[in-house]
Amino acid sequence: MKKIILLIILISMCNKINAYTEYKIGDKVTYNDIEFYVIQDSDVKENSVTMLKAEPLSYEEIQKYIEGIDVQITNQNGYGGVAYYVSETCGFLNGHPKFDGCTTNYNTSIIKMVVDAWANEKVTSGLQDARLLSIEDLLTNLGYDENKTSTGEGLEVMENVPIWLYNPDYYYWTMSSFHDSSMIVWSVRRDGSLGGENLYNNSVLRPVITISKTALGDTDESIIVEKDNETKANDNVTTKTKDNNTITKVNVPNTYLTSSIIIIISGLILAVCGIVLYYIKTKNKE
Repeated sequence: MKKIILLIILISMCNKINAYTEYKIGDKVTYNDIEFYVIQDSDVKENSVTMLKAEPLSYEEIQKYIEGIDVQITNQNGYGGVAYYVSETCGFLNGHPKFDGCTTNYNTSIIKMVVDAWANEKVTSGLQDARLLSIEDLLTNLGYDENKTSTGEGLEVMENVPIWLYNPDYYYWTMSSFHDSSMIVWSVRRDGSLGGENLYNNSVLRPVITISKTALGDTDESIIVEKDNETKANDNVTTKTKDNNTITKVNVPNTYLTSSIIIIISGLILAVCGIVLYYIKTKNKE
């Protein structure tokens, strides 16, 4: 009998489904009054989403996060430009170039410190990762083709590259070394093309975050099939926009309703058969 009860419990658990809001590349999401663009598709089974900040960090923000570090900051149309990496042996010291100790390792860069400080202050819940765009993001999800090179071994901007990915007012850093160089990093240029930027030059920062969907309004709970065959979903409303159209999603549908019903019926049949067999076995012993 204990085995039968356990079987019923397991079957009932199969009917509980976690369903989250679906996000597509290009969806515009607002979190904590900050706008982001989704850079990787995230379906209803995934509990997090990866997004690029719509605007770079401001000049004032860079000043605050870089406080105490002897690094020059430039004002680029209101945004803060900062070197990727400089040290006593890398960059210009007293007007003279010194490049023996340069590295394009993001984990030891100045910009990682800035991005981490910004994320810790602004992303108050649900943060799973904070970084910059990588060349892999650009090639895999955002329309660039590694075979479409431009001047200086950069990459052309293609027709399917999103227009929100670049801006005529600024260059901005990625986190990827330019062809394994220890001196040059991939950057997104004003016209949308990709090129190499010397790591001691100043470019602006557009952080990328991976954040849990619960921090964006989803409720992390199981959706249970009601006896009237309707689904019970969370009451939160998630609003996002794409191509200037607003999409409002209320009540996530149970896309597995049919399979859930089949599982329940099958489980009940198995349970009844088990009870009958147990009863017959008990009677035979008597």
